[in-house]
Amino acid sequence: KSETAVELASQFGAEIVNADSQQVYRYMNIGSGKPSAPDRARVRNLLQLGTVELALGRNEAAFSSFQTANGLAQSMFDAIQRLPHSAPNGDQSKTVTLSADTTYVQSQRDWAQSFVGLGDAALRLGREHDAQAYYGRSRELTQQISDAIPEDRQARRDLGTSLEKLGDAVLALYGAEEAWDYYKRAQEVRLQLIDSSSGDLAAVRELVASLNRWGDVAKSLGRSDEAQSFYAEAQEVQQRPTTPQSSDAQAQRDLGSNLMRLGDEALQQGQLETAR
Repeated sequence: KSETAVELASQFGAEIVNADSQQVYRYMNIGSGKPSAPDRARVRNLLQLGTVELALGRNEAAFSSFQTANGLAQSMFDAIQRLPHSAPNGDQSKTVTLSADTTYVQSQRDWAQSFVGLGDAALRLGREHDAQAYYGRSRELTQQISDAIPEDRQARRDLGTSLEKLGDAVLALYGAEEAWDYYKRAQEVRLQLIDSSSGDLAAVRELVASLNRWGDVAKSLGRSDEAQSFYAEAQEVQQRPTTPQSSDAQAQRDLGSNLMRLGDEALQQGQLETAR
């Protein structure tokens, strides 16, 4: 397949995107089918092979892999952006072009998700400032899709995730007070998803998680009444008649977790009967 790709790319002046899970590793030349150096020199590779070191710790290896994935996602986005059908009116800068081509939208979505992976890996390495930058880039890309295609529920779900991740990074860097705004905005996005479709179980779970996160932040700031209010709202959302019921045990675990939060908060406020 690689030889065929090289021949076709050379004949038509095309570029090659390589996403092979083994060929990305440096020195792993035997058994991976990696093209020879002369073959690779004949055409432009959007993702250079052999970029990931084998002898890395688990977190470092994960970060390196996400860097590779991010480079591939950006290369795919750039390549698709250059296609004539992906840019009506020849203007690449307008986000309105997102609505014209699902391939273009998906490539931007993939690119945004790769930044989330980079941010997660950076956080595990203790690189909070890098994580904040990666999550911020993901938020920008998902915001563009959400603004251009308001009916795209996945874009809004991704936007909520990016905002929450940004809150996590800011929380690690500056504390709960600074993270408050990101968590609040994430919750607003989740509420919009629920309001537009009451039968979306995934959206319900994400909203509940967002409310609990907001409650935890309020609790860390000493705002006990607000924390209790958010925990109660999370419970109310789960028990609404319009909320779809899941057949697995996760819904029951989520409800139990909410009740535990409410009980703990009531106990700390001296409301023994309520806690019971």
